[in-house]
Amino acid sequence: DDRIIIQVPGFNDPERLKEVIGTTANLTFREVNESVNPQDIIQQGGRAPVGFELLYTNDDPPRGVIVQKRVKISGEDLVDAQPGFDSQSNEPIVSFQFNLKAAKIFGDYTAKNINNRFAIVLDDTIISDPVIRGHIPGGTGQISGNFSSESANDLAVLMRAGALPAKITFVEERTVGPGL
Repeated sequence: DDRIIIQVPGFNDPERLKEVIGTTANLTFREVNESVNPQDIIQQGGRAPVGFELLYTNDDPPRGVIVQKRVKISGEDLVDAQPGFDSQSNEPIVSFQFNLKAAKIFGDYTAKNINNRFAIVLDDTIISDPVIRGHIPGGTGQISGNFSSESANDLAVLMRAGALPAKITFVEERTVGPGL
């Protein structure tokens, strides 16, 4: 009643698998406040305007971004996320698709905010804050950045998982090799 079995054929690193499975991913899509300079907020002790908060990117070095606390779309509205490669640059990307309700919200938001940024936030870290280049109807999009194939795959797995409702405790672990 309180246990599940996870079998992953072809995955050779059990420690990395446990790390990916055990991570609770809280994915949100939020509006970026570009009227306030993040450096000014950082120098004033990190106090963002009311309704906003200062979060950092996963860049090296991290960059501060002021985002709205209110979530536009949550990870629960995500239907699918898959790793892939950009057809023009051949760089690793993560393609995603929202459900119908979130697709309408996302489409309306992108239509009204062309040339503005929005933040894709995973566990209070901004994984991407792209500029909206045009209206994105239909609820599908892609996240690009400094991904390796492995990190794009990990991000897709975390996005599909959404927020896990409980902490995972590993009771037993077995690894079966290809040899008999």
